[in-house]
Amino acid sequence: FIGAMKGLGDHDVKTLVLTGLLWTVGSTSVHYTLFLGILIAGAFAYHVVGRSTWEQRASSLKSLSLLTLVFLVSSMYWIVPYILSILEGAGGPSSVLTVEVLDMLSFNSDPFNVIRGVGYWWPRVDIVAHGGLEIVWEIVSLVVPVVAYAALVFRRDRLTLFLVGMALIFTFLSLGTNWPLGGIYVWLTFDSPFGFLGWVLRDPDKWSGPLFLIYSMLMVLTILGLTDRLKGKWKLGSEMRNEAVAAGVVV
Repeated sequence: FIGAMKGLGDHDVKTLVLTGLLWTVGSTSVHYTLFLGILIAGAFAYHVVGRSTWEQRASSLKSLSLLTLVFLVSSMYWIVPYILSILEGAGGPSSVLTVEVLDMLSFNSDPFNVIRGVGYWWPRVDIVAHGGLEIVWEIVSLVVPVVAYAALVFRRDRLTLFLVGMALIFTFLSLGTNWPLGGIYVWLTFDSPFGFLGWVLRDPDKWSGPLFLIYSMLMVLTILGLTDRLKGKWKLGSEMRNEAVAAGVVV
């Protein structure tokens, strides 16, 4: 996503080629081929909306075409067999997908669980603390989303608002059918132009992957804003600032 933001903004061929190859490497499943594609499309929309002339927009479109071409060529070894399997009616798992299945897979995807990334429908382990530590667990599990959205406290520029908007979109998608407008997810899964990939969307918790990727970027912006705010008081040097950014990336 960062490569797409830079490559589509600077029109740097090397960055675009590397980003296309990283898209291929990151496509360990059809889910992440789709998710990374949405993130790249979001980066393209960010740059297109910000362009003042059609020439600049056309330049961004050419950059996107190059990035996509690199991905398609380097992923042809699995794309062609997958398309052939779809044409033969075997593009997904051999199971019947119904609205009831969507409701079951969305059972734990309430807003409080989704923003914390614990909305999976079938917990394989009990990740909630016990022995009187339940409240502590609930508070600690909110650290990541709170720090991420705290970026709005320090800056409200176009990039921050764009990332927050994407985080909210992925949050709503992660809810699946477990909210008043859940019918949108039903339509997206069965009747939208992406209906042939409905089995990919059947588990809404999968959207927490790109959601937390956006969280990590927002956390970096929060840390940058905090270090800028404290720089005058504590005289933080550039090395300390870089360490703070690195810590945000790791988190």
